[in-house]
Formats: sequence, structure tokens, C-alpha cells
Amino acid sequence: MATVQKSLVLEALRRRGLDARADWVDRAMPDEIDVQLNASLFDTLGLDAQALAEESAKTSEAAA
Repeated sequence: MATVQKSLVLEALRRRGLDARADWVDRAMPDEIDVQLNASLFDTLGLDAQALAEESAKTSEAAA
């Protein structure tokens, strides 16, 4: 199961100036967002879920 850390989604949205969307994601989503279950969310937000999942995996490996 591929997941994305919520912090990466928030960072990507804020970098694009989408603070209101980032605030919503922060309130509504868990710390680890399932890519498959939330594919439409990533599409709506204009985010590359696969790229974020790969970045999330690298971040998790570095922390371990």
C-alpha cells in the first residue's frame, strides 16, 4: 500500500499558494494518506501522488 505523508501534501500545496486547501487537508486527512483510496483527491489538488509517495518513502527510510 503506497502512502504519502500528509506533511508532504501540505508543503506542496502551500508552495503553490493553496493555503486554504492545505488547511482543509490538514484537518480532514490522516498523517499517512493512502494513495489508492484517495486518488481523486490528489487529482483534484493537482498533485502527482506517485511522486509524493516515492518522496514519502525516502523520507521514512531516512528517519528509520
